[in-house]
Amino acid sequence: EKTYQAQRQLPQHLKEKAEEDVEKMLAKGIIELSWNPWSSAVVLAKKKDGRICFCIDYRKVNGVTLEGHYHF
Repeated sequence: EKTYQAQRQLPQHLKEKAEEDVEKMLAKGIIELSWNPWSSAVVLAKKKDGRICFCIDYRKVNGVTLEGHYHF
């Protein structure tokens, strides 16, 4: 089974915004580099007030996650 999602094509001005946001999140320690075989697509959603919201599409991961199962 494919464990990654193809990245969605972003318009150039949104691609630059996404790259800036990623750099800011890396610098603040909010995110970190990963070599995990799972990958989820980035989605930039426009809010009602015009701001752009950085989102991740986790539907594929959620589709294979077992609800209520905990392994320690």
